[in-house]
Amino acid sequence: MKTAVKLLCVITGLVLANLSAHAVRPDIRWLGGGHNAEVRGLVVSPDGQWIASGCNDQTVKLWRSADGKLVRTLQADLSAAVLSVAFSPDSQRIVAGCGTEYGGTATGFLELWQVSDGSMVWTQRVSWATPVVDYASDGQRVAAACPDNNIYLLRATNGAIERTLTGHTSPVFCLAFAPNGQTLASGSEDKSIRFWNASNGGLLHTINTAHNGSVRWVDYSPDGTLLASAGYDNKVKIWRTSDYGLVRTLSSHTNLVLSVAFSPDGATLASGSVDKTAKLWRVSDGALLRTLEGHTDWVYSLAFATNGNTLYSGAYRRIKQWEVATGASLADLTGHNGGVRGAAFSPDGQWLVTGSDDQTAILWRAADGALQRRLGGHSNFVVAVAFSPDSGLLATASQDKLIKLWNVTNGNLVLNLTNHTATPYAVVFAPNGTNLGSLGSDGVRFWNVADGQNYQTLSAGSGGSCLAWSPDGQFVAAGCFDKQIRVWRTSDFGLATTLTGHSNSVAALAFSADGQRLGSVSFESARIWRVTDWSLERSLAETNSSLLFVTGQLSPDGQFMATAGSGGLRFWRVADGSMMSSYNDEIGRTINGIAFAPDGSSYSYARTDGTVAVARTPGAPLLSIFHATTNTVAVSWPSPSTGWDLQQNTNSVSSVNWSNLTSGIQDDGTNKTLIFSPPTGNRFYRLHKP
Repeated sequence: MKTAVKLLCVITGLVLANLSAHAVRPDIRWLGGGHNAEVRGLVVSPDGQWIASGCNDQTVKLWRSADGKLVRTLQADLSAAVLSVAFSPDSQRIVAGCGTEYGGTATGFLELWQVSDGSMVWTQRVSWATPVVDYASDGQRVAAACPDNNIYLLRATNGAIERTLTGHTSPVFCLAFAPNGQTLASGSEDKSIRFWNASNGGLLHTINTAHNGSVRWVDYSPDGTLLASAGYDNKVKIWRTSDYGLVRTLSSHTNLVLSVAFSPDGATLASGSVDKTAKLWRVSDGALLRTLEGHTDWVYSLAFATNGNTLYSGAYRRIKQWEVATGASLADLTGHNGGVRGAAFSPDGQWLVTGSDDQTAILWRAADGALQRRLGGHSNFVVAVAFSPDSGLLATASQDKLIKLWNVTNGNLVLNLTNHTATPYAVVFAPNGTNLGSLGSDGVRFWNVADGQNYQTLSAGSGGSCLAWSPDGQFVAAGCFDKQIRVWRTSDFGLATTLTGHSNSVAALAFSADGQRLGSVSFESARIWRVTDWSLERSLAETNSSLLFVTGQLSPDGQFMATAGSGGLRFWRVADGSMMSSYNDEIGRTINGIAFAPDGSSYSYARTDGTVAVARTPGAPLLSIFHATTNTVAVSWPSPSTGWDLQQNTNSVSSVNWSNLTSGIQDDGTNKTLIFSPPTGNRFYRLHKP
């Protein structure tokens, strides 16, 4: 018989009284996701640790250059598209140029963030729609090029405008500080390149017809002796900065050139184009070294890694990583390329699945966020996802009216369920794993998982968007657009009860793991219902009426509830309805879905900006399991952790038969550890607060 030990950190009676009132960012373990529009700005930090990407999807994403992992998503104010980004010389800050339609008027913003925590240092609103930014090498100034034909020099500490540079006769599309910070170059729709004294704003020189079309990008060589420009005449040009003479013209692109970038050693120049390629050129003689093909849309932005061995290119919904020496495509910095609609952990705790507007579902490794598999095949948004109880099957529901069943192990499609005549906005497996429930405006449908037969259909009024199956399999509850919750018995599909009280459509439903409670979420409140008599136990109402609930989930033990939406992420104590913690950092504009890991130690939330996050459940001591030696296993948790009992059971969801383990626990002042020989059969461990 195989020996297995399973870890469960269900935190029964969770108490969060010691949470800091000032905590605004969840304790994030990992982030995943990509951009869902054109990547307009791309830059590597001077210290080489970070890649920042700015996008029309109104975000700046910060990636770790060592492994391409997403570290932070910065949300631009007022739904502004991010058009350019730049790091400060010390790599501690990011400045972004943003543009939007605000109040019917084209408006621009400059926003400066701290890299360490994502906090915004300042925002400067300007009356121009598309500012392009760069950071001076002394770290004291930021420059912005704008469509009002002007360039603005701002104080980096507070965003105050110090000087306005005038002279261009058309919108200014690009600028770059020289490496020494003394000169600023700018390119314009007027076809010219102008060179300015960065200290006093004086005009040094003008190349009147630099390109036969708009100048879209400029970049200095690392030693400052050359300037490269990209133009709407399909050409790249290299200029001497000593006398402003043309060194050479590079002609190979078949469409408009949008971006150029010098390698750190100045020997190679990269260019990106509307022709969907990036090209690498030898600077010394202008020879075309290689053409990088793989993007399916315009290449808007380019950045070399600080070692010069890697090039990053940004296009629509994609950042690609290339090996400079060979031109090989190494990886994509991506995940979902559309808003994330929902998330679910596998019951064995190994996987997280998310569905997205990009028409795919992604299977992530729950421990570290490694992207394991992308499941395509739907022809519209994937709006709901669910695992089977044995974690072997995955269901995805889409606005294409299809439900697909997938084999988790190999990613193969098992079945298409096709009877829905409207979008199935919710899908859930029965606890026995043999049946599946789904909900759309055409009713609740029940399916046989083995053959895909739709064996029962129930009316749910005008339909709904959430469905929950009780852990004992006796009830199915539907949250409906008519503000009601309908609960049916699965034995005869008779209506068990109708729960009323919400004043808006019910957006989320969840049973606690012990089946004793049902949680529901609507825009105005979250409610907790007792399953024994279907009475209302608690109503959780947000005091700020502008913050709308969109989704919610009960913790596995039913002791607290997480809610989220357009106003933040909240954790509530079920016993008294008090709010235990509130987060508004690193949550984007709206959270569409929340899912707790089976052991309750972590949770995931899905954001409309394409980001998925996994965070540690607040207040829960972390319980870990590992091999102490070849023949022993250790369960460990932080010390001190007063008031928590280590318990063992053979049933992960049982509310009974948990036994305290007290003898043999070692405490070194930092961790408490119990070492034992692996038992026969499954064992589940949890920290319990009586």
